Amino acid sequence: DATEGDNTFSETAHAFPNPVKPDYTGLITITGLIRDSNVKITDINGNLIFAGNSVGGQFTWNGRNSKGKKVASGIYLVLAADAEGKEGIATKILIIK
Repeated sequence: DATEGDNTFSETAHAFPNPVKPDYTGLITITGLIRDSNVKITDINGNLIFAGNSVGGQFTWNGRNSKGKKVASGIYLVLAADAEGKEGIATKILIIK
């Protein structure tokens, strides 16, 4: 589940599948990241749902919060930054239950 990371974030960084439909049980993948990016997933109110580091240029998420519970329907923000916090990118994921 690793891809080659770039030196800069891709303008086409995105998450897939998106939207995440009720019958989907796989991983959600965010691509176009810098190698070893710090990734945070928040709800629309800014509450931290999940955090981790990308493997190469992508990050996978199982649609669960840090306690292992499936998240509710809604829009989730993916915020990624390089190790120094100098460069970053954001994208959205829509989860439908």
